[in-house]
Amino acid sequence: MPVSWTYCSTPVFAWAVGSQGEMYPETTGLPLGEEYSGATYFLMETHYDNPSLQPGIVDSSGLRIFYTENLRQYDAGVIMLGQAISPLTIIPPHREWLSVGICQSDCTRQGLPEGGVEVFLGVLHSHLLGSYMRLRQVRGDQELPSILKDMNYDFNLQQSRSLKNFTILPGDALILECGYDSTKRDFPTFGGLSTNEEMCLAFLTYYPRVDLFLCSSSP
Repeated sequence: MPVSWTYCSTPVFAWAVGSQGEMYPETTGLPLGEEYSGATYFLMETHYDNPSLQPGIVDSSGLRIFYTENLRQYDAGVIMLGQAISPLTIIPPHREWLSVGICQSDCTRQGLPEGGVEVFLGVLHSHLLGSYMRLRQVRGDQELPSILKDMNYDFNLQQSRSLKNFTILPGDALILECGYDSTKRDFPTFGGLSTNEEMCLAFLTYYPRVDLFLCSSSP
């Protein structure tokens, strides 16, 4: 793999347990090819977790991506929100716990166009301790209806949700709340990539595409 690919960090698709796939609106797509402001190569990253070290496991999973030669009206983009993945995220045992990731208003003010962006897909993502997740939107001194909300989060049912009439404007703040239930765990849980560690993330697919692909905060 070329060394430069290690810096490939702009998300395009994200799949998690329970997802049945995604469908874009007919006017929207992801451009392919550098001549269309898209990418020529894509890097697929797969996370495996085998804590019991079982031998002989073979994986044949993958992605099926459909494309059209007819260029669509809008280029779509994906932005990742929430809390940076870090071992500094610490969830104590034997309690219910709340972690929060914030996309500050200064970030959207600098990264979004004047008319904002339209969000049409959203995915919430945490791990085994996740009990509820909510993505809040604040504009000025007013809180708007939540963009995404799952008050009974299930790690095994991480289907993306189709969204309508959700606009993010420059200056909006986005707050991701992640509730965890560690009442049955006897040890602290840290943030990380393993299923037994935790995350607090949301992925939003929107148009028109801009360069902003990450807006998060540290634990």
